[in-house]
Amino acid sequence: MPSGIYERKPFTKEHIKNLGKSQKGHPNRNILGKGQFKKGHKVPIEWRKIVSNNMKGRVPLWKGKYHSAEHKEKNRLSHLGKKHNGMTKIKMSISHGGTGVSQVTSKRYYHIHDWKYKLWRSKVFERDNWTCQVCNKKSEKGIKIYLEPHHIKGWAKYPGLRYDINNGVTLCYKCHKLTRRKK
Repeated sequence: MPSGIYERKPFTKEHIKNLGKSQKGHPNRNILGKGQFKKGHKVPIEWRKIVSNNMKGRVPLWKGKYHSAEHKEKNRLSHLGKKHNGMTKIKMSISHGGTGVSQVTSKRYYHIHDWKYKLWRSKVFERDNWTCQVCNKKSEKGIKIYLEPHHIKGWAKYPGLRYDINNGVTLCYKCHKLTRRKK
C-alpha cells in the first residue's frame, strides 16, 4: 500500500491514557503484564507494529522549531571577528582530549614527511655510500646502524640550503647526537 495518502487520526485523551497498557485481544497480552513492559524483556513484533502505525504522521517535538532569518543573522554577527585568545585555545584543546599544545608546532620533525626532504635524504645517503662519515660504521649482517642525515648549515637559519645535497652529511645516531647543542 502506498503511504501518505491515508488520513491519520490524532491521539485522543483516551488513547494517551492507555498508552503502554496491553490491549484486549492482543496475542501476547500475558507477556506484557499489568500495563508495563518487564525490564529487559523483548517487546513483541505485533506490539511494535501497532505502536508504529499509531505514530505515523505525527510530528516529533523537536521537529519544526527553526531559527528565523533575523535570528540567524544576529547570531552570525555576534560571532564575527571573535578570535579565541591563547589561554582559551589551550583550555579547549585539553577539554577535547588534547595536550594543550598545537600539534603542528609541537612536532619538531614535521618536515620529514615532505617529499623534497625524503629525496634529499636518500641522495645524501647514496652519495656517502650509506656510511657514517665520522666513525665510518656501516650496516652489516647482524649489526644494524641507524643512519640520519645531518644539515651542516642549520635547517632553521639557512632555508635556502635545506635541500642542497652539499649541505648534508650522513651520520649514525650516536655521532648525530654529538652535533646537538647542550642546554
